[in-house]
Amino acid sequence: MRQGISRGFTLIELMVVVALIGIAATFALTSYQSHLVRTRIVEGLQLAEAARNQIATEGIASQDELDRISNAWNRQAGGSGANSKFVERICISNPDCEPVPPGDGNGNITIVYRGDASGTGVNNQLQLIPLIRSAAGAAAAVGLPAALAAGQGGALDWACVGETHAAALNMADAALVPVLAQGVRQDLLPAQCR
Repeated sequence: MRQGISRGFTLIELMVVVALIGIAATFALTSYQSHLVRTRIVEGLQLAEAARNQIATEGIASQDELDRISNAWNRQAGGSGANSKFVERICISNPDCEPVPPGDGNGNITIVYRGDASGTGVNNQLQLIPLIRSAAGAAAAVGLPAALAAGQGGALDWACVGETHAAALNMADAALVPVLAQGVRQDLLPAQCR
């Protein structure tokens, strides 16, 4: 008699397939989680767009206007400037949304993410620094307060700073764009900030 030929998978073949699927799922899950965190960081930048527009339209007129806009912005949304499910606060000229004394407004927009909800952990801050550019090159950019004090005009540009300031250094001297102690990790920063 002739024995029947088995037409199934062996246990070892099934174990190899399950192991490969597990490895692929691990890589996919890690990539997906990083993508979610980056999306939440971009959400904060989109919320900060209104603050950028206010500074660009009114805040570049004078130091008094910059101080007024900073204080008005920081008072809204229960003293958090702006917030969302993943953003704790967005403040102008003061990272804690405290009132800005006359003449102290610098126009820096600080985005503070909810560490656990956003996935950023303790490195949960991103800062947009306004620069006035009167010529080409990083040395030609000055901070907004210095430009207002000198009556200097030019194009308004924004430097983005997190854990690193590599992209911002192409725009301004290091003294104008310091890195943040709790800045968002470089691998999570959007392209404009890397």
